[in-house]
Amino acid sequence: MSRVKYHVLTSLPVDRAGNCLFRVFAHQLFDDASRHLELRTSICDYLKTHAETLSCYNWNEHGESYDQYVARMRKPKVWGGYLELYAFTQLYACRLIIYESDREQVFGEGGAGGEKEEDMSSGNAARVVRLSYHGGVHYNSVVPAERDGQEDDDASSMGSDE
Repeated sequence: MSRVKYHVLTSLPVDRAGNCLFRVFAHQLFDDASRHLELRTSICDYLKTHAETLSCYNWNEHGESYDQYVARMRKPKVWGGYLELYAFTQLYACRLIIYESDREQVFGEGGAGGEKEEDMSSGNAARVVRLSYHGGVHYNSVVPAERDGQEDDDASSMGSDE
C-alpha cells in the first residue's frame, strides 16, 4: 500500500485556563490560539441553531436547560466537551482525531481544506484536526513533528503562504 504514510506527531502545550479545547481548534484552523473566543462563539451559535437536534444530548452535570447550557458555554474559561467537538466537526467539515494515553477516538467525516489525510476506504481527502486529551480535563494541539529540522513534507503548515 504505497498510499499509507507514517507520520511522527508531537503534542504542543495549550494554556490550561479553561479555554484549551477552543485554543486547540484556533491553533489548528488559524495557526493562532488567541482566536479561541471567535471559535467558541461560532460553535455556540451552531449549538443554538441546532437546538432541536442537539438538546437531547445535553449531558451536563449542572441541571440546566439546553439554552442555559449554551449561554454558559459562551463564557470564556468554560470547558468544552462532546457537544462542542461535534459542532466543530460540522461547522468546519473535518475529522477530529483525539489521542489519549490508552486509546484514539475519531469524530466527524471530514471535508475540504487544512491538513488532509486520505481515507483509504473511499479515496476522499479529509481535513484532519488532531488533539490530545489528558487526565479527562485538558486538551493539547497535536501536529506533525519536524524531521531533521524540517517539517513533514506531507503536512501543510498552518499560516504558510503555500
